[in-house]
Amino acid sequence: MVAGGGGGGATAIEREVGASSIRDFAWSELKRRWKKPDGELPFTGGKVELWEIDAKRQRGNPPKLGDYGPGTLLVGVAQRAADEPIIALGFVLDTAKESDAPKLVMDALGSLEGAAQ
Repeated sequence: MVAGGGGGGATAIEREVGASSIRDFAWSELKRRWKKPDGELPFTGGKVELWEIDAKRQRGNPPKLGDYGPGTLLVGVAQRAADEPIIALGFVLDTAKESDAPKLVMDALGSLEGAAQ
């Protein structure tokens, strides 16, 4: 898998976050934990590796989504082919009810399953 084992997925994630409206993303904090994902989910032909980026994991400084405010960034990486990672970025604002956040993220990741086929 590119995520835990190589640099291609990491480079692509850094590029995608940089091109998005996500701000205050501490790449160095994610890079420190890159070889050990926070979680994994089954995916067609493999798995999706997941990393959560929030205030706790960024030493009190949460990532922000444009003018909407702070929240939690979820990064997901799956391998579609040898050199073709699928990268998913999800963002749940702090204003969302905390109990809704996991469902929102999982619904979004579930929609990737159909896109990969």
